[in-house]
Amino acid sequence: MSILDRLNGPAPEAWRPKPGDTLVGKVVQLDTRTGDFEPYPIVTVAAEDGTERAWHAFHTVGRNELARQRPMIGDRLGVKYLGKSPKGYEAYRVLVEHATPTTAAGVDWTKIATQANDGAEADTADTAGADGWWPADDAPAVAPATSGEPPF
Repeated sequence: MSILDRLNGPAPEAWRPKPGDTLVGKVVQLDTRTGDFEPYPIVTVAAEDGTERAWHAFHTVGRNELARQRPMIGDRLGVKYLGKSPKGYEAYRVLVEHATPTTAAGVDWTKIATQANDGAEADTADTAGADGWWPADDAPAVAPATSGEPPF
């Protein structure tokens, strides 16, 4: 769908899932919304039939999964809403198939990940340093030369 088609068409509807519902398609827009709580990502996905849905990922699990997987425009995203867990949180399963290894525009994933881990010990997979191998807090002052392999 062209940008002109998107401008002339209806605005994407918010995805309001019921347990078991899925959202699958190509990421066409990334944004951040700030409300009464911490900022959260909005991911607009175009399904194969051309319809667009905007996922307001304000629930902790969905927001954390997006921060961990860092979808970008052009990536394929699959989300399944699992409903409320026995522990009381809203559960999601999120899969991202990255189209290219580029940076995301419109969303500061590091900030969202930091907020999600605020006050908790961060998982090293979620807080990789600039070289992708070192946790941000443990990153050496000078990154090691990379050969495409982990430094350990």
